[in-house]
Amino acid sequence: MPNVKLYLFLRFMLLEQIEASLYI
Repeated sequence: MPNVKLYLFLRFMLLEQIEASLYI
């Protein structure tokens, strides 16, 4: 069984990085 919480956490971090790069 995959670690869903870890997946969601990593995806959230990636989305934050993308949004930050767009706002700059």
